[in-house]
Parts: sequence; structure tokens; C-alpha cells
Amino acid sequence: MSAEPIAVRLRALTRASLDQAWATFADTDRFNRLAGLDFRFEFDFTQAGRAQGTGQYRHLGMQLTWREVPVVFEAPRHFAIERLYDSGPIVRALTEMRLTERSEGTQVEMDTLLWPRQPLLRAAVAVDAELTLKPKMTKAFQTLVRALQAGAETPDLAPPALSRAAEAQLVAALPSLHDAEVEAQLAAFLRAAPLVEQARLRPLQLAKRWRLPERQVTAGLLRAARAGLLQVQWEMLCPSCKMPTANPEKLELAKVSAHCPVCDVRYDASFADSIGLSLKPTPAIRSHFSEVRCLSSPARMPHLLGQCQVAPRQEHAWTLDLLPGTYRLRGWPQLEPLVVVVRSEATRHEQSVQAGPLAMSPPIVRLASGRVTLQVRSKLDVPLTLVLERPGVEPATLTVGRLLEWPEVADLLPGGSLDSGMQLLPAVAWCTAVRVERGGQVAEQAAGDAVRALGPRALQVSTGWVLATWPSEHEAVAAVTKLQGTPWLAGALGHGPLLEMFSPDGESGGRRVASGAVLHELTALAQQAEPGQWLALQPAAWPTPLTSLVRTQNTNGTTELRSVTPAAPLPPPFNSQRPLSTGDVLDGRFVIGEQIGQGGFGVVHLAHDRLRNGEVVIKLLRGELAGDPVQVQRFFDEGRLAARLVHPHVVEVHEWGLAEDGRLFVAMERLNGRELGEILTKTRTLDPVRALRLSREALAGLAEAHRQGLVHRDIKPANLFVVGEGTPSESCKVIDFGIALDLTGQVGSPEQAGQVIGTPMYMAPEQVRGEPLDGRCDIYAMGIVLYQTLTGGLPFVGDTVMALLVARLVQAPRPLGETCGQPLPHGVAALVERALALDPKERPASAAIMASELERLLAGAGNPARWKQTWQDHAASAATAELPYAPTALDSRRGG
Repeated sequence: MSAEPIAVRLRALTRASLDQAWATFADTDRFNRLAGLDFRFEFDFTQAGRAQGTGQYRHLGMQLTWREVPVVFEAPRHFAIERLYDSGPIVRALTEMRLTERSEGTQVEMDTLLWPRQPLLRAAVAVDAELTLKPKMTKAFQTLVRALQAGAETPDLAPPALSRAAEAQLVAALPSLHDAEVEAQLAAFLRAAPLVEQARLRPLQLAKRWRLPERQVTAGLLRAARAGLLQVQWEMLCPSCKMPTANPEKLELAKVSAHCPVCDVRYDASFADSIGLSLKPTPAIRSHFSEVRCLSSPARMPHLLGQCQVAPRQEHAWTLDLLPGTYRLRGWPQLEPLVVVVRSEATRHEQSVQAGPLAMSPPIVRLASGRVTLQVRSKLDVPLTLVLERPGVEPATLTVGRLLEWPEVADLLPGGSLDSGMQLLPAVAWCTAVRVERGGQVAEQAAGDAVRALGPRALQVSTGWVLATWPSEHEAVAAVTKLQGTPWLAGALGHGPLLEMFSPDGESGGRRVASGAVLHELTALAQQAEPGQWLALQPAAWPTPLTSLVRTQNTNGTTELRSVTPAAPLPPPFNSQRPLSTGDVLDGRFVIGEQIGQGGFGVVHLAHDRLRNGEVVIKLLRGELAGDPVQVQRFFDEGRLAARLVHPHVVEVHEWGLAEDGRLFVAMERLNGRELGEILTKTRTLDPVRALRLSREALAGLAEAHRQGLVHRDIKPANLFVVGEGTPSESCKVIDFGIALDLTGQVGSPEQAGQVIGTPMYMAPEQVRGEPLDGRCDIYAMGIVLYQTLTGGLPFVGDTVMALLVARLVQAPRPLGETCGQPLPHGVAALVERALALDPKERPASAAIMASELERLLAGAGNPARWKQTWQDHAASAATAELPYAPTALDSRRGG
């Protein structure tokens, strides 16, 4: 292959927007039709069952054949289609499109590169490209640019005129539609619409184009089918590419198994939500339709934001523009997918991702909106195709379930379309949609059994989903309280009209499933939820985090949110109880090292992270607690809460969640240093400047947690880690969010309301009383920590835990000046006194404000030797006068 390819370059500047230009040029199938490139495509199947696209093109008396490489694209900016030729004068072709936003519109650049098979063929290929290929491509390119400039509908090839017999049949049959508007639109469509569109008439899409009601258009098309103009096509739709994968002849409620060869996805679902209706002209009207001219057209996959290729055992930096929302990253070969949560308030713009051997990891990624980069490392020995998709039901799809909600329209279906014994039962009901995150069929069955035990009216368990309707609000709320917080599930709750379909069965009593717009909305909503989270479908606030809140509908039609008490979450049905040993690999990523600690419910190991190629700390839930739902939820919540935080003074959580074997784990950065509590055990106190600096850094970390809606609730020296101890770069990080409180409502607390949670010596008065908390309880705890680092003791004393708790409710703290044995910078005692105020309103208003005040005190301390000497002089004069030394006198005199 020669080093330099032969290039055909096309350029234009259009006033159209970036999205408009993408919608036009990403449809390379239409581009090839306009260019007159008569390509032919088909699928071959590999031994693994995966489809391999191949193409053929007859040119200059030669039959050219090629293999399609999966398209690489990033909507709406770029795509590249590569073809590897088996025969003919070229060995490789690459067509690349780049769209760039300009102040005056969009710059469009299209390059086609051809590599001759031999150097001797270069001149011939160059001449052919200039005289044959370039004129065809230029014609199509300029046609599309002119349409964009004029704001006109994107053009396509006009169909051949109807035959005389077809025209006569059309005119004779149209009156039987009994709808003048649909008659006129359908007649114009069958006469003039591109053949590629006539091959698949989609009622909802045509209703939007014709600006007519959906029911009216669907009924008109079904009447046209009865009149012999159209024929019905049932399409089993792949949940990934949304393209038809099979065409069943009869619709039954029995579970159907299907396989999409393009996506290599196997799925099970009833026809209610996996089969759509389309139509096409009968052979008497149209006997030939356009074939696909570009198998790799990005326009065929509008739900995908991008697709890229990663070579075996290689790394790839994938950059994308993402709006706030929830996305899925999937891989071919099939791997457990990864959830990408994009939020405007997030700060991280880059994330490392490992693909393989069995899953994408980490299981969930949180990124800021805008331009982001996924650093993907493949652990596979074969090429990897990655796709980033927007979950949800394609809006132009008229599913059978939705069609059956219109009884007067469903009556127009051809005879024999439905199972003869099927009953259609319209209802208005509470509905739940549960998404199974991990565990495959075992987890799907366990979730289905849990829902079935709660008494649903209709139940459908399919690949990755459990959909149910409920007799009343009570049962729906019971389902939510039973399932929320479960780390391997996510879900959504709603209420609305739907259709239940019942098919009698002599052995099991029958099968009942449901469908409807509300369930479609719930499945889309559940895909936006994070693992363990539930969302509620509400008219006024969509979506709404549930946690312990459920929308209820009152008898007068109004809605409200009311609290429920979360039940214990379901334990993973695939949990491994075997203790991990050195050398074991967790989740295909973390090589377990020595155990370095063990707490009340966690075991801590060092580990090597293959993805980051560095050392991490792995915290695992103790095996004997894996069956304790409260401890499972608390451990799970620690990871998902701490993972929100990206700050220099908070320990970084690299990954958290459910491993492939069902173990709950949190993988954190490895910190080199000691806990502040361990340092104080040996030194008892710290130098005031050092104590103030470490406290200021801890407060900065807490300020970020509070900004994200998290209250730590367990601030103490043991949960403040000093990194780089004794060096110029020494700093403090907040660790252990095991009992953190989420004020955003996205994560509920597993303890009962009013239950006292925390470490007694550092708890705020409102915490002791079991009252509602906010970030000021952490400020109180930091006041005690600062007091302890300066004095070596606590501001309250008691012989028992209860006495210690009561003391802070009835006594003022011992003044810092009376217990501190070392000089303090100006104003420190006053700040600590405010932090320890009984009334939260009298404390510093926020952790950020207290950190700022500590920064000011440090800056105002000046030369530490100077204020230490002042303190020593005062102590000496007090001793000469034989008076008891009272550091408060110095603090008072210096305003401390």
C-alpha cells in the first residue's frame, strides 16, 4: 500500500446549525443515493455469531468487494467510515466528515481517501477518482448544502412513477379510508416519497410530518391495509440499535427471545414493548424498494452519541460533548455496561475506564457536563467497539402495547394478529419499573420474585427489567420501600393510564403484562437513576429523587410527596462469601494485597489497580455482614456518597459498587501518612499553627461535602488523615463517609428517624437529641477536634458515655484558655467558642466561612516566636506575683 492516499476533498460553509448539518450529512445512506453510488450490502456471521458487514460495487466492469470496519463517530462533529477491499485496484478507503461551529454557521469538510493496491495503479486510481468519483460526490454534497442554506427539507431520490394499474388501484381504494386528510397525504406519499421511506411507513413519524393526530394517522394507515394499499409489518426491535431484528407473524404474550446480529445483543421481552408496527405498500402498488447504500451510516443509530474502536490490549482517549443526563457505555464483545452520570454541578472532566475481561469498570462514572474525556484501557485480546448511548424508547416507535391502548384503532388490525384468547384490560394504575444493574438472569429472577411476592396485578420480567402494576398505592409504596437502596437495582415509580393484557394459561392461571405511555416514561426515567436510587414521575418536577419520598395522588386529583420508611435492601443474590486472599483479582481489575485494617463492618486491603497502574486501598464489607441489609446499605452508601466528592482535602474514591461476584467494595486512593488520632496518641497536642492549618484544610474538604449536600456526621481525629506528615507538603484529608447524611434526598439513611448516630465524644447537641442535622454539626465536631489538638483534652468531661453526652446539653465547654498549655494566635479561642455553641445558629454559618476565618487567623499570627515570647513573659510575671496562671487573661488582652 502506497504511503500517500489519493484524496477527494469537499468543503462548504453553511448557515445551518451544527445539529442541522449533522442530521443531514450523517445520513450517508442518503448521500450515496444522491451520488448514484449503487452499493450493495449484506451480513456474514462469524463463528461467535457476530455479524460482519460486507459490501459490493460494480465499477468499470469489475466487481469490488470489501469488509466494513465499525464506523467511528462523535455526534454531532465527526465520523469516519473505513472499508478494507478484498479485490479491485484499491486496498482501503476512508471517508471522514468533520463539522465545526463557526459564528456564521457550520463548516463542513468531507474527505475520501483511497489507497491503491499497488504503486503501479496509483495513476489509474487518481484519474478514475477525478473523473468518476469526485463529480458524483460533488453533486450530492452541493445538493445537501443548498438545502441547508435554504432551510428546505433534506432532498432524496424521487421514486419512479406508479404504474397505470397501481395508480388506478390507489385512486379506487382511497375513499375507503373515510378520512380526506389522511387520503390526501397518503396518496402524495405513495406517489412521491423516496422508496427508502416507503419501505417502512411508521405511523408516529408520519403523523408528525403530516401534522395530524397519531390515532387518526394510524387508523387511516390500517384502513389502507384493509383496502389492499398497504401491508402490516411487525418489527421486533433491538433494545440497543432500535432496528428490527425479527418479524413475528403472530403476537403472543409468551416470552420471546431474540438476537440482534448487528449489536450482538440477546434479549427477552413480551410484544407489548418490544414489537413495533410499521407498514409498506403492497406489491400491487410498489414491487421494488431502495436497498441500503451505506451500512455504517451514523444516522441509522440516532440514540448513539458516539462509537469508537480500541485495539487489543491498548488505550484510547475518547473525547465527547455531553449534556446533563444519564448514559450507557457498552462494548462489543458484550461486557457488563457502565453508567455515565453527567451533572452540571460535577467538576471532573476526565475518567479512566477499563474494558474487560467481563465488564466495563467502574460500574458508574460521574462527569461534568461539556467536553469530557474517557481514557479507555482494553484488557481484551480482540478489537473492542465501544458505544455511548442515550437510554430510552425511540419516540417514533409505535409499540403494540401503545397501539392497543386505542381500542377503536386496534380493531382495525388484520385478523389473526393477536392471540385469540387474549383479553385487553384498560386501567389507571400505579406502576414500577425496576432496572437490574448487575447479576444477569440470577438477579433478574431474584428481583422478579421479590416483586411477585408483594402482589402486583401485572408483572413482566425481561432482560434487565422487572415491570409491574399494582392494585393500589399501598402495594406500590411497599414495592418501593422494599427495593430502594438495593445496590444492584434502580427504579422509577409513576401513576397513569395503561393497558393490561391477559392471556389464559391452564397450568399457571395465565400471564398478565402491561404497557402504555406511562411505563415507557418510567423505563426511560429508571435509566437515569443511579444504582440503588429510585425516581418518581411527577407532572411538576420530573425527575424527582425518591429515596424515602413517594408521590401520592389524592382523591381530588392533586399530588404530593410524602415520606415512607425505607425497608432493608435486598442482598445480592450472587454474593460470594469466600474471603479474598493476596493475589486474588476483584472485579477483573484490582489485584488484592495485604490486609491493613479491619473495622466494625469493613476489611481494608492494599491492592494494585490494573486500570490506573497504581496502588489503591480496597475496603470490603465483612463477609458475615453480607446478609445484614442495613449494613449492606450503609456500606454501599459510603461509596456512592464519597464518590461525589473531588477535592484535594477529601479522600478520592476511584470506584465503588458491586463486583462481578457480588461483593460490595470501595476503592480509594492510597494515602501515605497517619490518622490525626494516631498522631495525637503520641504527641498529645500539635503546634498551634500546624493545628490551625490542618483544621482549615479539613474544613475546606467539608465545605465541598456540604456543597454537595453531604453531612459527614462522624468528624473526629480518626477520620482526618495527615498526608506527608512533617514535610513542607503536609496536608489533611477527610476520610470515612460511612455514616454520612445526604441532604439532597438521593440516598436515604438506613437508621430509624431520631436514632443517634456518631461518635459520642464529638457529637453536636442536636445530634445527641436526634434532631434534624445539617453541616453545622460537622462544624461543632471540628471545634472539638481543634480544641483537642491544642489542649490534649476535650471541652467536656464525664465518667460514662451518657454523662459525656448530657454534659454538652447542660454545660458550657471548658474555656480553651483555661486548659491550653501553649500560646495561641490572636482570636483562636473566640472562634473555637463559637464553633462549640449550643445553638447551631450561633456557630460559623458554614465550613467554608470557618475555614476562611482560620486562614485569616493564620495570616494574622505574624511571627510565632513573637506571640510565644509574649505568652512566656505573661506566665513569668504571673508566677512572680504568686497568682494562678490563667491563659485567658492573655487571650482577653490579645482579643483571643
